[in-house]
Amino acid sequence: MKVLRVSFVGIRSGNFAPTVDMFRDVLGMDVAFEHPGWAGFNLPSGDRDLLEVFGSGDVDERLVPAEFEHGVLVAFAVEDVVSAREELAMAGIEIIGELVWAADVTGDPADQGWGW
Repeated sequence: MKVLRVSFVGIRSGNFAPTVDMFRDVLGMDVAFEHPGWAGFNLPSGDRDLLEVFGSGDVDERLVPAEFEHGVLVAFAVEDVVSAREELAMAGIEIIGELVWAADVTGDPADQGWGW
């Protein structure tokens, strides 16, 4: 597989509001969206690259796995996510969940063809 860049950083925080405030107000990051318990900030590396903050409450498991109770998630953009997933599985890496296609989550046809 060819890794292109870090495209996603996810943080689960028991201090959701202060964490969001820090990224928005102190670091000056551009807000992509804000919802109760879930906020995203644009990363300068690409159009769909995000830093997301998740509160300790329930969040759609297609977005963040239940196994992620605290800490940081990092995702890499790759040329072909289907092949990359197969390569990881063949290397004995534990795969949690199925591939998620963005358009299935957002309902937006513009999101067709990419996923995680």
